[in-house]
Order: sequence, then C-alpha cells, then structure tokens
Amino acid sequence: MVSSAVKTFKDTFENDVVNEKTCKRWFSVGGFKKDDFSLKDGLRAGCSRKLNSEKFQVAIGENPTCTTREFSETFNVAAVGPYYREMKRLGLESLKGWQMGPLLHTICQKSTSNSVTCCVSLRSRELQAPFSDRIITDSDGK
Repeated sequence: MVSSAVKTFKDTFENDVVNEKTCKRWFSVGGFKKDDFSLKDGLRAGCSRKLNSEKFQVAIGENPTCTTREFSETFNVAAVGPYYREMKRLGLESLKGWQMGPLLHTICQKSTSNSVTCCVSLRSRELQAPFSDRIITDSDGK
C-alpha cells in the first residue's frame, strides 16, 4: 500500500518528491487502515464538535452565568464556535453573567482619560526639555 503510493507520487511529480519512510508516517498519522482510504468522518475518541441544542438551552436556563469552559466540560465539546453559533441561533448576544454593557463603557472612559493624561504629561515634558536636545551626537561631523 505505502510502496504503491510512493511509486504514484514519484511517477506523478518527480523522483525525489517523497521517500517511503515519510509516506509510511503519513499513512500512520492519517488514520488509514489497510485498504480503507475513506475520507468520511467516523467515530473518534476525544471531544465532539457537535452540540446538543436542547441540552444547551436547558443548561443556559439553569445557570446563565456558566462560562464556555464549564460548558465544554459538561458537553464534552472543546471548541468555542459551536456555543457561539447556538447562542446566535437562540438570539442571545452573550451569556447573562458575561454581559459587559455599562461596565465596559466605564472601563473605556477610564482608559481614555488615563491615555489623555499621559499624552498631556509627555507633551508638556517635551515642550520643557525637547528630546532632540538630549540626544548625544558626534559634534565633529564625521
């Protein structure tokens, strides 16, 4: 199987495109079984990427402050995407415990105020003692 794949690669592309050892690694990592080259999704170990909509709705109703990390442990779905797609489908903007409305606005105002204060301070310092006057240069003009 691997030998015929290597031969096909070499015939199609060029002689030194791939060696047999590399091709064996590809086949072992790719999960192909002997003479089974199906690319269809099969059952695999690990976290699923599909989310049960009804159970997710019930879980949000029971605990709206739950995080996506806690949901991933509950539903065994590691990726964040399925949660956000399902929330969008349900018409939810965010989980209730994580709405950032007024708090985010307050944080942004404080951040803007701090930035303005910092800029004014730096500008007044530059006007009092310009940075270009403090640069050490070669006065000989070499």
